[in-house]
Amino acid sequence: LVIVPASGALCSQTVLFGGWPAIFYLSASVGILFVVIYMFLGADKPSKQTCISDAELKFITASNSCEDIGKKRIEREIPWMQILKSAPVWSAVVAVICHEFPLMTMIMFLPSYLHDVHHYTATENGILSALPTACLWISKIFSSYLNTFLQRRTKLHRTTICKLLNTIASCGLAFFLFTSTTLDASHASLAVVFLCASMASAGLHTPGCQTALVSLAPAFSGAITGLAFFFVASAGIVNPVLTKWIVRV
Repeated sequence: LVIVPASGALCSQTVLFGGWPAIFYLSASVGILFVVIYMFLGADKPSKQTCISDAELKFITASNSCEDIGKKRIEREIPWMQILKSAPVWSAVVAVICHEFPLMTMIMFLPSYLHDVHHYTATENGILSALPTACLWISKIFSSYLNTFLQRRTKLHRTTICKLLNTIASCGLAFFLFTSTTLDASHASLAVVFLCASMASAGLHTPGCQTALVSLAPAFSGAITGLAFFFVASAGIVNPVLTKWIVRV
């Protein structure tokens, strides 16, 4: 939300570090800033956090076992064979890949798409490339509240809500992404709207497949999530190669 719009503006000038090299300096500076902030504000336990209120601390410690981190506990072996044979696990893995793959494509190739197809300038490109990400961020927050609302105000089971929101997210993401590809430079603004709508739809995956990863077996959610994102990372390696091949064909 910060780097992408700023990158477009930095590419359009030559005074500061010669133009595009300034993007790398800005990215490094932001990274260093967050590290410094984290060193002073971060903590490994709620009780060690200096910025937390007493009410928040009581709520967190009453809701989970974070304070047991670091204490001796009986270690349980991860049932890898049962996990690998589980159909729900693999369905969640596939769903997460279908969520992350378009997002990776958007992050890597959206600026090129807006420049080559819709002929936006570098400054405009930077701002417009950040809009879908902003919509995704807002949608993730909204969808979390929507999930809580549906669980409290309806008789739907949480599994049903998870599947429902995931279905809406996947269908919306696919529809708006496909529709945006049918628009040429004369409908550039509408294409951006559809791209934003696709990312807003993808935000509903948060209470969908992403929640499913930690809900299938809470005691082994780390292993299941790690397995899922191993395949997501593998898809990320294939993504640029496949995308460039499709574009060239």
